[in-house]
Amino acid sequence: MRSIHAFAALLALALPLSAQHVRPVTQIDAGTTTGVAFAPSVSSDGNLTAVVYNDGDISGMPGTGTNNVYVITADGRAMTFGAPAPVDNDPGTAAKFTQFDSCWVYGNSIYVVWRDNRNDDAGTTSITENDLFANASHDGGATWMGEVLLDKGYPAGATSRTVRDFAVHVNDNGTGSGGDDHVYVLTSTEGPTGSGNEELYLVSSHDGGATFSAAVPVSALGIGVADVDFIALGSDGMTVHAAWQDNRFGATTFDDIWYQRSTDGGATWQVADVQLNDISGGQGDGEFEMSLAVDPVTGAVAVAWQEERASATNEELQFTISLDSGITWASDVQIGTYGSSVDVDFTPGAMEIVNGEIGVIWNDHRNGPTSGDDDVFISTSSDNGATWSADVELSVNGGGFATFGRPRAGQDCVVATWTSDVFPNTAESAFSRDGGATWNAMSAVNVSANTGDVDFAEIAFNRTYNNAIAVYLSDDSGNNRLFAGGYRPQTLTVPATVTAGQVVSFSVSNWPSVEAGDFFAVLASGGTGSFALPDGRNSGLLSDAILSQTIAMNQSAVMSGPIPGPLTGIISGAGTGSGVNFMFPNTVPPSTTLRMIAVGFDVPPLTLGSITDIESMLVQ
Repeated sequence: MRSIHAFAALLALALPLSAQHVRPVTQIDAGTTTGVAFAPSVSSDGNLTAVVYNDGDISGMPGTGTNNVYVITADGRAMTFGAPAPVDNDPGTAAKFTQFDSCWVYGNSIYVVWRDNRNDDAGTTSITENDLFANASHDGGATWMGEVLLDKGYPAGATSRTVRDFAVHVNDNGTGSGGDDHVYVLTSTEGPTGSGNEELYLVSSHDGGATFSAAVPVSALGIGVADVDFIALGSDGMTVHAAWQDNRFGATTFDDIWYQRSTDGGATWQVADVQLNDISGGQGDGEFEMSLAVDPVTGAVAVAWQEERASATNEELQFTISLDSGITWASDVQIGTYGSSVDVDFTPGAMEIVNGEIGVIWNDHRNGPTSGDDDVFISTSSDNGATWSADVELSVNGGGFATFGRPRAGQDCVVATWTSDVFPNTAESAFSRDGGATWNAMSAVNVSANTGDVDFAEIAFNRTYNNAIAVYLSDDSGNNRLFAGGYRPQTLTVPATVTAGQVVSFSVSNWPSVEAGDFFAVLASGGTGSFALPDGRNSGLLSDAILSQTIAMNQSAVMSGPIPGPLTGIISGAGTGSGVNFMFPNTVPPSTTLRMIAVGFDVPPLTLGSITDIESMLVQ
């Protein structure tokens, strides 16, 4: 398949597409308990999708939830999900906490990390002692290795030594076995009683989560010297990147942004921390969340953070990048064209970088009269952060808590999600089919299935099916429960109804730019099933006589032409294509509902590309 990839200097936002297929949502945690679902995390790779969440107590009503950490799996299409299965071994009901990066999928392996207070000293101090646990499966969630208590720098349950924050990053070793994947966990741990200082440690596994190292101090400053806040983590093989904020210039000074790297899997670190914000001596105040992203193609590492630089009350968004894997760093620049009166917020998952193309997504209140009226914006760079595109507003109904699906090497589509500002909140999304050059905003990923208020929206992108999988919480029943939906950007458009003798044609849109110049073929069937394409992917179609006939027609078109034909077409640079008009035959019985997909392909040799979701056409 062709590997043409263009990245424009400026973003262009297209109008929402009415033809876009958004899958109906479904509650996927049904039957776990009568508790409350918290903090989902979703990841997808190959033919495996996993969603992790914790089922907790309702505030003030102990015992209503099991406080277990659950995983729910599906294939790469994420059309149907299995039953929730607990991954922790806690015999009690101690509180547990998951977050956006708690779940990672590579191949057939699932990695889960969570915070847990089962070892709390039961009221000896006012501090709840939290520890970190991990578990892994290498058979798609069928069996689990067993939870592992991670070292936090102090013994489990040690008085006042609690995990305040953690970050997780997993990368595979390129072998596909899962047994040698790298798992890294960065943690800030409360130091000695009364110090008020969190300490920074990293634990690592290089055998797919079977064993983990002891906690290794990350900062060259030493343990307990400064108060660590708002940590971020990334990795590329055995190279580990950590960023954080601390107040080393004095307890009464502002926080600055610091960086460290390890090239031996976290065993040792640089002799000196690197300050990333250009204002030294605590003159600029780092605030709230930060994000670190590693380019899976080039190894470049980028860090973005919020800082009160131009204003003492409003945060700006700052960015810096290293093109040599953390050895040297560019001067930081502000992202976004807003004034000092505008307050910016963003999340740890709000930056992505793939093959030198960078995107940052955030929310600010430039369009609203108060700080609560936020909208979601995005800006991109194609020159490693030297210049940035104009800000583009993505949200339809305002919004916040925007995050990207974690991009991986070879991925041309990028997806993002956020929750709207209009009550009841919805989960909205946007996608780019060309690495960020243009974006299509899609209002309400949850369609109309939810009547409650939506929170904690997260999204993953499956490269095998070019499929966005969105998960979120909604309180339709009074308590937050977990729902899943999604869409494939590439779309087949067919008439809703057709009669014999009617002139019809089929078209496609939003095809990934990497497939420009390739072809598409339409397959039809009399039902849904699991017919496998030549590359093993599940088409979702029933293998029947109608499918056999459309396959034969497409084979004839490929061998003898012409293309475009009734069921084939050419994909343009804009990601669109159309077949020729033809008269619908009278051989399909009336009242038959045809299930149809489009598949991208290139020849020679035959190489398959993107697949659309199923569309339906009723024969009258």
